[in-house]
Amino acid sequence: MKKYTFIFIAFCILLIMGESGICQSKNNFKLTGVRKYVYNTKNQQIEKQSFDEERNLVSFVHYIYDANGNKIETVKYSKDTLMLVRYVYVYSPENERTHCIKYDFTKNTEEKRIYRYNEQGQVIQTDYYKDSVLSKSVVAVYSDKGDCINKKRYNSKNKLLSENNYKCIYANEKLDEKWRLSGDGDALVKTFYRYNPNGTEKSYLRQYVMGAKPDVKREFLYNKNGLCVSSLVYESTNE
Repeated sequence: MKKYTFIFIAFCILLIMGESGICQSKNNFKLTGVRKYVYNTKNQQIEKQSFDEERNLVSFVHYIYDANGNKIETVKYSKDTLMLVRYVYVYSPENERTHCIKYDFTKNTEEKRIYRYNEQGQVIQTDYYKDSVLSKSVVAVYSDKGDCINKKRYNSKNKLLSENNYKCIYANEKLDEKWRLSGDGDALVKTFYRYNPNGTEKSYLRQYVMGAKPDVKREFLYNKNGLCVSSLVYESTNE
């Protein structure tokens, strides 16, 4: 089955390149990775597999859910099945995620995150603890549409570390563009979204305005049930 999956993905890559001219365009993009997603009978994503541009397995992630459909664990493994990172999520009786514990086995560290919500059920503050000591906090502000429009990061002494603003642009009631701005209003990252006729996300293009990172493009592929089963990741080149 994996053989036919990779053949199908390779065919889609060739099709995309042929139609969009990625390889021939002035602003070249090269394939840097492939993601494959696996679901259970409840249509819950239970695994993500990451491959490099040569289709070699790099890592994979398992997701575990409780009887209420809440994701209670995320576990990332290396290609050799070595456990790298484990997230454990805890919920309130109302199925609201209250905190998360992150175990990083590569760094031998443990971090706890505690979430605070507003009346709309949006996370307005996340407190990060290391060894039971507060290390930083992130405070979020939302628009009337429910989009996050501002994030501020503070250290344990409540000193402002950084601030980002976000601008969301809609077209036909779909998110068309999302900008990440500095605290002074300078554009840092712009993301452009494209959709299929049925409303599912077709692709996005993320541009780093200051050139700190290569631009990233991702194409999504779906099965007949409308579930995203794989994605193709590209990065811009200077060639």
